[in-house]
Amino acid sequence: MQHRTSRCRCAMWVSIGLACMGLASIPAIAAAPGLVVVYPSGQYPADVTSVQQAVINGGTVLLKAVNQSGSPTAFNFGPAAAGSGFVEYQGDLTLLGETVRGQMTRIQGGNLPVRGDYPVRLVVRGIHFDGPRGAGVVIGVSTGVEISKCRFSNVSGFPYFPGAFKGQGIWVNGFPEDTTGQLIIQDNVIENTVANFGYGIALFVFGFEAHVARNVIRGANTAGILVGLNTNKVFIEDNDVEPGPGDGDPNVSIGNGIWVSQPWGGALVIRRNRVRCANPFADGILFFGFAESPIIGLPAPVDNPIVAWNHITMKNSGYGGISLYGEVNNASVDSNLVDGDGAYALQVGQLYLDDLVDLARNNTFIGNSIAPFRAATADVFLDINSVSTAVVGYNGKVIDLGTGDWVSGYTKMAPSPEILQQIRNALAAKHKSHLKMIEAERAARRNSGR
Repeated sequence: MQHRTSRCRCAMWVSIGLACMGLASIPAIAAAPGLVVVYPSGQYPADVTSVQQAVINGGTVLLKAVNQSGSPTAFNFGPAAAGSGFVEYQGDLTLLGETVRGQMTRIQGGNLPVRGDYPVRLVVRGIHFDGPRGAGVVIGVSTGVEISKCRFSNVSGFPYFPGAFKGQGIWVNGFPEDTTGQLIIQDNVIENTVANFGYGIALFVFGFEAHVARNVIRGANTAGILVGLNTNKVFIEDNDVEPGPGDGDPNVSIGNGIWVSQPWGGALVIRRNRVRCANPFADGILFFGFAESPIIGLPAPVDNPIVAWNHITMKNSGYGGISLYGEVNNASVDSNLVDGDGAYALQVGQLYLDDLVDLARNNTFIGNSIAPFRAATADVFLDINSVSTAVVGYNGKVIDLGTGDWVSGYTKMAPSPEILQQIRNALAAKHKSHLKMIEAERAARRNSGR
């Protein structure tokens, strides 16, 4: 077997302590040159063994939607539990599914069933991951990934730290130098992540140039899409994101739509997405930036993001349709539609209430349609960390606590002490939820030896 490079650094799933599956037993069936076909038996661990045998050295592998008798059958990877089935690969792999008479190739259960821990390229296309533990596909090391036209449903969580379980349909969590090339996640359906830390797509600590496009995400307790600590460009475009109301825990059940946290020098483009948030703790699209990251202890501001042509609908939210928290600079927030109801349609917020102020400089909000939005506090809120923010619109009210801001087309309002206290309480709660995510991330990296 090929030895892992030192750069792999024991990716997080290795720490779970699972035994490798044997490579004997049911053989894969060779088809056309360069293609290996595997039929499901519906038996565990036989299905895991046959798929592992087919994928171990890479190549192109087709997982059939039916068994050898032609009956729709899932690949049985065992229960969604620690010690259950998974496969790994050591060469460039294209893993394909099919749809036969409306039945999609399905992998049932398993424990992080498809894992990438070698510096090779992975393509996963046309497979339904039904009820896996942790994630359907997890990547820690790779030279490029495409995950497309797949379905991820009923993902259960695994213990992250006491009282916390984490799950997501697709999970990238490595080191920037170990994740190179392009990451393409497109045309997938991700639904019903059953975990208190629950995401549709979670991309955290990576060096890929990432393209997340045309995915449908439903039912994610914490956020539909999470991106953070990236060193390369990220494009999030044309997705349909509806996290749902969550389970009511204000610390982790926040139901954010698209959440960007502390990019480590990577540019961000968020365009033409449809986001609907029904959680009272949710922001539709939000950024967290810090002069000093709580995770890495280095500067991690959000610089030059583009947020354009998105349609965001909020329901009874105590936060914003589009929110810039902490050190976010030179953001272009233009031509978005925000409707529904919440505290603000647009905001710049300061999370820390002590002397540590992360300034948000030179951001612009221009041409956004917020007339359909019913604001409980103000249509636009600019906090004490807002510096030289430009807001241009057509109607509505603004609370401006910043320095050198320029506002046109809105009426400024002076908040009462009671309103100011409500704002501070809401920001403190949002800060607490972010720290919970940071705590979870630190715990995962400790548990994996990172």
